Amino acid sequence: MPQPTITDVLNEIKKLNDRFSAVEVKLSSVEQKLSKEIRALDTKIDVSFEQLHGRLAKLEVVYTNALNQLDGFVKHLEAERQELMLTQRDVTLIKRHLGIEHIGQIEVDEK
Repeated sequence: MPQPTITDVLNEIKKLNDRFSAVEVKLSSVEQKLSKEIRALDTKIDVSFEQLHGRLAKLEVVYTNALNQLDGFVKHLEAERQELMLTQRDVTLIKRHLGIEHIGQIEVDEK
């Protein structure tokens, strides 16, 4: 096998340099594409996070409203219960006043 000349070595180095430059350009292109895709995904994540945050805030409002309505309903039921108790007491007093408090009660004779 003949000894390569300096020109042959320089030509081989030039070919390798050209191939390296082509690989470098290709890698740069891939890097730019990946960077662009990462930025797009980052934007989507930000948008999704903001949407999720907005939905969570809406759910919090709905939940708070539901709790407030439930609290109001419980207070209303408590007031109705107290009113009913007053009514029962009034009925008892009226029956006593009229002397009919035993009507509706079953009396058992004990022997």
